[in-house]
Amino acid sequence: MTRLLVVDDDDAVRGVLKILLERAGYEVLVASNGLKALGVVKAQRVDLVLLDIEMPEMNGFDFCGRLQADPVLKTLPVIMMTGRPTLGVVEKVKAVGARELIPKPFERANLLAKIKGHLQPVGA
Repeated sequence: MTRLLVVDDDDAVRGVLKILLERAGYEVLVASNGLKALGVVKAQRVDLVLLDIEMPEMNGFDFCGRLQADPVLKTLPVIMMTGRPTLGVVEKVKAVGARELIPKPFERANLLAKIKGHLQPVGA
């Protein structure tokens, strides 16, 4: 089963995404900040990370920087989310190695399509 990691400091967002993604057939792990998420991706197989940008302890950009510095983890697909898009944020998302930026609030069908589009086919 495809395993996703949802990283957001907002309990409600994590809860909604967990339910939505599990109903779509994914196994879902959650973390409340980038530091905890880093521990998860180092300890368990994760197929894709859905990552908030603004979080305490380690934000989304710092998390992506740590992934890029790790030869094993740097190919892990990351989709970043934000409720506050600012000028230049899309360029910064790409610069840190994330695949895409999804604004919050997100539309369910669009989110699921983006996730599916960034997952590697089995055996690839």
